[in-house]
Amino acid sequence: MAQITFNIDDDRKKALEEMINSMGMNFDAFFMVYVVKALRERRVPFNINAYDDDDDYDPFYSEENMERLRRAKAQLDAGRGVEHELIEVD
Repeated sequence: MAQITFNIDDDRKKALEEMINSMGMNFDAFFMVYVVKALRERRVPFNINAYDDDDDYDPFYSEENMERLRRAKAQLDAGRGVEHELIEVD
């Protein structure tokens, strides 16, 4: 086994530890899940974006959401959809 050491500020370490403990994991298990997922997918297993407050970024137009919309449209085009009435609420 190899050992990896890195620094993290105390507040983030505590918050991460509380989160992963609530999932029933410890740091070793958490990072092993992350590493296995990254290696399996051959990518960082989450989106990394650099947007300033001034950017016109709209998450609706993210590639992930656009792909979801394309799949939904294809299902509707194939007749695998259910029509519902529009219910307006005051």
